[in-house]
Amino acid sequence: MAMVDFVGSRKARRKTPLLIGAALGLALAVAPSYAIAETTTFSTPGSQSFVVPANVNKVTIAATGGGGGSAFSCTVAGRGGLLQATFAVTPGATLSITVAGVGGNAPGATGGAGGIGGGGAGGTGVGGVASGGGGGGGASVVAFSGGAPLIVAAGGGGCAGFSESGKGNGGNDAASGGDGQIAKGGGAGSQTAGGAGGASANVLDPAGGVGTFLQGGHGAGASPQNGGGGGGGGGYFGGGGGGGVRSGEATAGGGGGGGDFFGAGALFDLVSEPGANAGNGQVSLTYAPGAVVPPGPAGPQGPAGAQGPAGPAGPAGPAGPKGPAGAAGKVQLVTCVTVTKKVKVNGKTKIVKRKKCTTTTVTGTVKFTTLAVSASLSRNGRVYAAGSARNVNGIEQLALAAKRDVRAGRYTLALRSRTGRLLARSIVAVG
Repeated sequence: MAMVDFVGSRKARRKTPLLIGAALGLALAVAPSYAIAETTTFSTPGSQSFVVPANVNKVTIAATGGGGGSAFSCTVAGRGGLLQATFAVTPGATLSITVAGVGGNAPGATGGAGGIGGGGAGGTGVGGVASGGGGGGGASVVAFSGGAPLIVAAGGGGCAGFSESGKGNGGNDAASGGDGQIAKGGGAGSQTAGGAGGASANVLDPAGGVGTFLQGGHGAGASPQNGGGGGGGGGYFGGGGGGGVRSGEATAGGGGGGGDFFGAGALFDLVSEPGANAGNGQVSLTYAPGAVVPPGPAGPQGPAGAQGPAGPAGPAGPAGPKGPAGAAGKVQLVTCVTVTKKVKVNGKTKIVKRKKCTTTTVTGTVKFTTLAVSASLSRNGRVYAAGSARNVNGIEQLALAAKRDVRAGRYTLALRSRTGRLLARSIVAVG
């Protein structure tokens, strides 16, 4: 026997009057609470990490790139940039930090080393009287651990060998290196591409290295060049290395500065100051953790206020809960067939038609409604019985006439509206 549940609902509404009584409260003077900003500074070149403290959801990052290295007779190396921005963070997240290093100096023939953070090496001079180029300054980089950079403060380019008359200076961040009399300085890095390598004075000699992602290009310097180009500064894309010179070709090219970068998550407080730093880089993180100043003592009790007027009636209360489920109904499948029999009456044979109906137990959940004007019992695409749902003396029934022999098994019971729209479909078991 199938069980059909009918669920009723009952809604209750109520109005709650709101009365504002006499003001008897205490006037308490409470000192406001303020979050204390803290700053953590990293100044040693190399890789560092920082775990965001509890209750901190934003961090202001200030970073400087490293300056370029000097060379013989050249002291105007490129300077690194200062960048600052505020980023949204999650407590417990790890920030990966690279603090930039200054580019190495080249007092003699050997080119200066590139600074930590992607600075390009200066070119080395070869021969009797030789002068190497200064190394490019590295970039300071802050990123979520394993993620894209949030901020990149680029480094400056290194000085060129045999610098004179202000030529061959290193370029500041986002600026090209200074040209020599013939040799060219390295190009500036940007947010989309590395700086081009500067051409050497002699067309037969290789140019300085091209800047790449987070790496400055190396300064030119190979036999028979005796003056090395300056190394490119590190950056989001590094600056290009300067071109070199042979004996008698005067000043080599200075290294180009790297490209600065703000990540997509930069919220506000954006600051960019090109050429702000000459030495090693630095990274500072400023944030306001959950620590607060404790409230001050309570003030004296104020006088009681006058009684206010009665307030208006409150809004209607929420609807009441649903009522309990109705009693389970009973579903039976009644199938009828017409039986034709021959009988003898007063010695004459007559054909008598009689309707024979069978009540069969149906198990499984049956969904039906008296809105249905047609009902069918089918299996494997074949209709075994058809009829309609109806209400007889307050009892909902399904009246189906058998079209085929309805044997025990599982059938699909479908109910449709007058327009043929499917109202309900149930899988039933006929016993």
